[in-house]
Amino acid sequence: MNVVDHADEQADVVPPADVVIVEPDEFLPINYIIPVLREDGDRCACGTWQFYSSVCNHLYQTYDAKCGATRNKKNTRTIFCPKTASRILISNVQVNSPCPYPACQPQDEEHAD
Repeated sequence: MNVVDHADEQADVVPPADVVIVEPDEFLPINYIIPVLREDGDRCACGTWQFYSSVCNHLYQTYDAKCGATRNKKNTRTIFCPKTASRILISNVQVNSPCPYPACQPQDEEHAD
């Protein structure tokens, strides 16, 4: 049985974990976010998650995660928890594809007819 020691865990930082590489057709950011310790001692997934390419090591995609809290009964849209909207959370999950920037995309060979 693995026991996870959270004593040294830092607030607003994704706990260290082995890199996990997923294929682009299997990548859905919502499936790879986890609750992260907040400064107030609670945990939630709120923040801007960054997922990197395992091919070029550049930023592959960002995802604005909200834990599902709502403002009040009149306004039911989900929000970021207080003071978490600006936190950047770097995921250990990487996508097995080049990032979207043109310089990292594979160059197709042009064939002359």
